[in-house]
Amino acid sequence: MKLFDNSIVRPKELSIFLNCHEKTAKKYYVRILEFVNKPPYGLLVLEDLSLYYQVPLEDLKAFTYTSLN
Repeated sequence: MKLFDNSIVRPKELSIFLNCHEKTAKKYYVRILEFVNKPPYGLLVLEDLSLYYQVPLEDLKAFTYTSLN
C-alpha cells in the first residue's frame, strides 16, 4: 500500500499510518517533532518517523509513491 506522497509526512498521512483520528495524529506529529528537536511549525519527514518508531528507513520508504533511492 502506498501511503506517503514523498519524504514529507503530513498529519493526514500519519493518521492513516497510525490508524487513528487526524486530531490524534496531530498530537503525535508535535511529539515526534519535539523528539527530533524541530520547532512545532517544522516539517516531519520519513527520517524522523524512522528515528521515533525505531523502524528502518527502507521499510518506511516502501510506503511512498515515488522511488527515494
